[in-house]
Amino acid sequence: SAAEARDRLWYAQHMLKPVLSGRGRAPTAVYGMLARATLNHGVLGVGQGVSALTYKMPTDVHLDLAVTRGDFPGLDTVYKKAETAQWVPDLALDWPTDVDPMNTERPIFPAYMLPVYGHPLYNRMTPRQQQQLIADFTSWSLHQFYFGEQGARAVAAKLALAVPSESARQMAATQVFDEARHVDVFGRYLREKLPDSHFEMDPNLGILLETLVMSGDWAAAFLGMQIMIEGLAHGSFRTIAGLTQEPLLKSMLEFVIIDEARHVAFGKVMLKRYFAALTEAERKFYSELAAEFVWLMYNRFMGENLRQRFFPSIRRREWVPMVQQSQLMEHYRREVFSGIVTSLVTIGLVDRANKGQVERRLEEMGILDLVDRKSTRL
Repeated sequence: SAAEARDRLWYAQHMLKPVLSGRGRAPTAVYGMLARATLNHGVLGVGQGVSALTYKMPTDVHLDLAVTRGDFPGLDTVYKKAETAQWVPDLALDWPTDVDPMNTERPIFPAYMLPVYGHPLYNRMTPRQQQQLIADFTSWSLHQFYFGEQGARAVAAKLALAVPSESARQMAATQVFDEARHVDVFGRYLREKLPDSHFEMDPNLGILLETLVMSGDWAAAFLGMQIMIEGLAHGSFRTIAGLTQEPLLKSMLEFVIIDEARHVAFGKVMLKRYFAALTEAERKFYSELAAEFVWLMYNRFMGENLRQRFFPSIRRREWVPMVQQSQLMEHYRREVFSGIVTSLVTIGLVDRANKGQVERRLEEMGILDLVDRKSTRL
C-alpha cells in the first residue's frame, strides 16, 4: 500500500541517517564500506532468509621477527587474566536444567521491560500470548547475541593478525577462543532450551559487523568491536543477568560477563595510547566514526524483527519512538550506552567539556550526560 511504502521510505532514511548526514568530511574507505553495508542490510535485506553470509576479509598479517616480548606493557595484566580466567562450559554450567520460557513462576524476562508493555495491542493479548511474547523477545535477544559473538570471533581473528603490536596480537588471540566459547554456549542454549523460535540478524547489527569484517583499517575494527560491540554486550548481559530468574541463563551470562569485561579493558588500554598519538584530524575521523557506530548499536535495540512478526500494524514511524521512550531503552541508555560513551571519553574520542558535533549527536540520543566521571580512568 502507499502507506506501507511511505513507512518503508521513512525507515530507510532513518537507518541511513549517519551516511546521509553529510558533514563535509572527506570520503574514506571505512565510510564507503559503512554506506555499502547500510544499503545491503538496511535497504536490500542482505542476511534475511539465508543461513550463512560469506565475506572476503582484507587483513594485514604481522609476524614478529625480533622475538619481541612485552612491546605493550599496559596489556600484561589483561593478558594474565586471559590466561587464568578460562572456563569450560560443560563443567561450569548445569546444562540439564529444565528451561520453560512459559513458566510464570520463574520468568525468563520481566514483562514490564518489553518495549511494547502497556501498548493497547499488548493489553489486548491473552496472558498466554503475552508470555509467548516474552519468550520470543528473549529468543530474539539471544539470537542477536549469538550473531554478534560470531562477528566478534571473526574480528578478533583479524586483529590477532593485523594489530601492529605483538602483545596486542597475543591478547587478540586469547579473545578468539573466548568468542568461540561464547558462540558455543549461546548456540547451545538456543538449540536446546528455546528450539521453537528463530530470528534473523537485526539489520543494524549486520551493518556494523559487515563494516568491521570488511574494513582494512585495524583501528576502526578495534574501535567498533572492543569498545562498541563488546561494551554493548557487557552491559546487556549484566542487565539480563540481573533481571532473569532462569538459573541456567543467569549463570551462563555471569561467566560470559567476565570475558567481556576483559575484552573492553583490552580495547581501552590499546586505543587510549594509539589515539593519543594521532593528529587532530585523524582523531576527529575516529570520533565521528564512533558516533555512527553508537547510532547503529542504539538502533539495534529497536526490534524491527519483533515488530514485523507480532505487531505489523504498528508503523515504523510509531514503533521507533515508542521503543526509544520505553523503560527498556531508558534502562539500556543508563546501563549500557553510558558505559560505551564513558569508554569513548577514556580513549580520547569524546570531550564533554567541549561539545562538538559528535558530542551533540550523543546528547540527542540521551546518553552523553549519563557518563560517570569517576569511571573514566583505566
